[in-house]
Amino acid sequence: MKVVPAFLLVAAGAVGLVAVLFTREPAGRTLLGERPAATDRAEAQQRVEEERDQERD
Repeated sequence: MKVVPAFLLVAAGAVGLVAVLFTREPAGRTLLGERPAATDRAEAQQRVEEERDQERD
């Protein structure tokens, strides 16, 4: 019966793994405060404007 705690840890890890695998980002957009990923300033400005438009909706 010394292995029971090990089995409990493995079971808890499996439950956590399943939870992580089936968890999706509910908002589908970047986090607040995160800089937009862009290659130049014009693209960055466009993405900022898109984010602001989405927040207004």
